[in-house]
Amino acid sequence: MIKIGLYGDAGASVATRHILEFLGCQVCELATLESLANTGCLALWVCVTAAELEQVLAQPSVVAARLPIVYQPLAQPAPTDARVYVTLTPLTPGSVIQILQQLQGAAEPDIPNIPPALDLIGRHPQMLAVKRLIAQVAGTDATVLILGETGAGKEVVARAIHAASNRAEKPFVAVNCGAIPGDLLESELFGHEKGAFTGAFTARAGRFELAGDGVLFLDEIGDMPLPMQVKLLRVLQERTFERVGSNKPIQANARIISATHRNLEEAVEAGLFPYERLKPPSLDGQISSPTIG
Repeated sequence: MIKIGLYGDAGASVATRHILEFLGCQVCELATLESLANTGCLALWVCVTAAELEQVLAQPSVVAARLPIVYQPLAQPAPTDARVYVTLTPLTPGSVIQILQQLQGAAEPDIPNIPPALDLIGRHPQMLAVKRLIAQVAGTDATVLILGETGAGKEVVARAIHAASNRAEKPFVAVNCGAIPGDLLESELFGHEKGAFTGAFTARAGRFELAGDGVLFLDEIGDMPLPMQVKLLRVLQERTFERVGSNKPIQANARIISATHRNLEEAVEAGLFPYERLKPPSLDGQISSPTIG
């Protein structure tokens, strides 16, 4: 787990802390910088003005700590030295992921240990970036979105995340949301009781139940019908669901990894994918993947 020291403007720091924690980072909020060297942080993230940044860089404790600095400008960014990473504003999960990737790559230049049976081979910088991102998110329970064209290997990346995580011995259940008719998708995901609809002669567990404490991989989530998005959103928020034809809540313990070939930013603007909760920070899964989103 990456530990980040957070210092500066209280208002800006709140949103930054939420994003960092959502991405699996441990955040150490600093009222002062005197004890920075003893925090064990990988980097110092500062939300300050350009003038205040110069003061931060001159602090003896910052100089002694020799940590990389992530500068989140409150106004026009100023020229900085080589230690400083400058974030885009307004801050987005995608830009934070890119910064974390750079920090981890600088601190851990070795290639992460990804199980060799998963067909993730190669030493190209982009492939190494994908492997580092997989290692970064595998140790968390964060929801992951993998972006990439059809055939880019999104399910391979999803299986690698599963195999490198503490859920590796648990089930990996994959569902192609675009290949199942919309009127059957609810039953496929959540299961149904006997007699819930015509043809339901027996009760059946859905993919959420089959995944248990493992991973549920929702492939082509961008093709999911809007009504189903509403129901999936509720499950992600409440972590419970009911089988079709039942009102008994069932706990959803599976980690969600999703993937799509669609441009979800455009889909959100067009009203085809309106729920940001279904569109978590992405590992751009393109092997041309983050961003593994």
